[in-house]
Amino acid sequence: MKTKGSIVAASQEAVDAIGALRECDEQEVWAALRLKGAQALQASFEYAVRSWALLADGEPVALFGVSPYPSVKRQGCPWMLANDRIADIWMYVLRMTKEYVYGPLMDGFDSLFNFVDVRNKASIRWLEWVGFHISNPVPFGVGGEFFHPFWLRRQ
Repeated sequence: MKTKGSIVAASQEAVDAIGALRECDEQEVWAALRLKGAQALQASFEYAVRSWALLADGEPVALFGVSPYPSVKRQGCPWMLANDRIADIWMYVLRMTKEYVYGPLMDGFDSLFNFVDVRNKASIRWLEWVGFHISNPVPFGVGGEFFHPFWLRRQ
């Protein structure tokens, strides 16, 4: 039986239900911020101006959203953190992605900008598919590990 994907507004209940993040997300938030996955998920939810939960058969498997970029006016910082069950709805994620990135994620911002861990190959491929520009890796975060800056300007 096929797993059904859906999207709802993010909530504290969804944050609490996601549990352990997939390994690539755990590594990324540790390298960038020295936070455990649950801490990064909570902080992302709290700082977001807009956020949503991805559901697989009604159960939260990921949160995504956008926060204001701290030092650049009208620039948003997009993010998504997921557990391993996101793989169950990956085709749904691909179908809905561009609608959200070019719609409500970009709303109120001239551009979106963030960093992705060079080891996070699946996320890099997804970002490219969506239309983000991926720059050469630079040292980033608490540990100075290599991350690709990625960005998208309003069209």
